[in-house]
Amino acid sequence: MNRAVSIAPLFTLEQCQEIVKLRHAVQPEPGLVRGVELDPKTRISTIRWLRRAKAPGWIFDAVDDQVQAMNAHWHRLDIHLGRGGYPNWDYEAQSCPRPDFQLTEYREPDGWYRAHQDSDLMNDRKLSFTVLLNDDFGGGELTVKGADMNMIPGEICCFPAIVMHGVRPVTAGTRYSLVGWYTGPPWK
Repeated sequence: MNRAVSIAPLFTLEQCQEIVKLRHAVQPEPGLVRGVELDPKTRISTIRWLRRAKAPGWIFDAVDDQVQAMNAHWHRLDIHLGRGGYPNWDYEAQSCPRPDFQLTEYREPDGWYRAHQDSDLMNDRKLSFTVLLNDDFGGGELTVKGADMNMIPGEICCFPAIVMHGVRPVTAGTRYSLVGWYTGPPWK
């Protein structure tokens, strides 16, 4: 892997606004730690799952294509994108579907997510991404390996799922982001 983090433009401001509007059509859930535990000492957020079968396909197509390009250029991880796989892919595609995405809200005064990993060596998550969807909030910086990413709305940030990252507390307004994880064969 060449770099831990890559950032690239992806969506226009208008497209970001369209994605944020999808929150009205999807049931909110509390953001859980490891998908099972409600722990305000680790995470305070609201999530909504954008399912591939129901949400606009242009969102998934744009992210899939950009993640594939960023992975090929920077990370070079074996990930499944559901389109014939990656050149050195040997994992069964049917056991590794393309991911649904999470629309995440962090609200003032205390929306945040402590630094964490999305994967460990026993997990099949390989590459994490986040797209910042707005900038009318205070605080709420994405940190990767302890550094602020200073993203602008519409940018996508990709990094290996084993890299520590988090969201600093939101001090004003609401931060919206689109996040997800691409899986692959077990870490070696």
